[in-house]
Amino acid sequence: MAEVGTDPIYAEELAYAPFNEWLEASWYGQGAWAAEFDAALGYVAPPLDGVWATAPYLHNGSVPDLVALLDSAERPTLWSRSLSSARWDFTRVGLPWEAETEATRVETYDTRQRGFGNGGHTYGDALNADERAAVLEYLKTL
Repeated sequence: MAEVGTDPIYAEELAYAPFNEWLEASWYGQGAWAAEFDAALGYVAPPLDGVWATAPYLHNGSVPDLVALLDSAERPTLWSRSLSSARWDFTRVGLPWEAETEATRVETYDTRQRGFGNGGHTYGDALNADERAAVLEYLKTL
C-alpha cells in the first residue's frame, strides 16, 4: 500500500484483531475448508475485464471515472453523482458526476473524510495525454 499510496483504512480495519477472531470463530473458519485469513495490509485488485462498467473506482469508490483514475489531477475532492438523465459517461468512462464546493448533502462524496481518500494509484500521471487516451480506449475494449 505504501508504493501505491492508497487510503489504508479499509485494509487496516480488516486486519484488526477482533475481525480476525470473529472470522475464525464463525463458520468461515470451521471445517476442512476453513478460510485462512492473512492479515497482511493491502488489497487484491479485481480482474480488468469489464472495468469500463465498474465505476466508481478504487477500493472505496472515491474516483468517479477512468479519466480521473488515469490522471490524479482530474480527481475531485468533493463530488456527487449527477442526477441527470444520463446513466453513464462514455467519454470519461464512468459515472456522470458534478463537482461540489462543500459537503452539505448526504450524496456528496468527500475524499477528505477518513477512509474516503482518492490518493495513490498515480501511475497514469507519468503518461502524456495521447498515451492516457490510448489506455482509456484499450480499457473500453475489456
